[in-house]
Amino acid sequence: MRAYESKKVRQIIDAQLKGCVYLSKNYSIEIVIPFVTNIQDIITIKNKLKEYDSNIPVCVMIENPASYLSVKEFAEYVNSFSIGTNDLLQYFFACDRDSISKEINYINPYSKALIDFWQLYPSNLLNKTRICGQLPIYPYMLQTLIQLGFKNFSIPSPMIPFVAKKIKNISL
Repeated sequence: MRAYESKKVRQIIDAQLKGCVYLSKNYSIEIVIPFVTNIQDIITIKNKLKEYDSNIPVCVMIENPASYLSVKEFAEYVNSFSIGTNDLLQYFFACDRDSISKEINYINPYSKALIDFWQLYPSNLLNKTRICGQLPIYPYMLQTLIQLGFKNFSIPSPMIPFVAKKIKNISL
């Protein structure tokens, strides 16, 4: 969103928002704002939607530690959250996207720090939050996320049977 100040970027985003407003007249849609780092990112989009006389629900992607730690502040401005675990884990473990699944062992000592980090998430916002990305695929982390109260997951479709089976076997 920081790039919104650029005239070219602003024109592209505004055109996308106009397209969403048009589609919202016939379809139930939600606007997902990526890489939000502060309230102003959200307010900018919400104000633009007001200009277009639209009340489309807004979701914020939580993909960096700044946004993760700001969800309480963001809550009054948005309808839902989507935690992008792939990007969030890149920041958490300071590694690139391709090495996350190859190099990180979620049962290592750093996992305790990761779980502590996940425990910072406000429990009153769990029903408005979905977990996206690879993290729920790891059985240990899936169980941990469920025990922390997360219930909505967006995972790659080939993994649905695997994750469903794992969820069935988790006792709370």
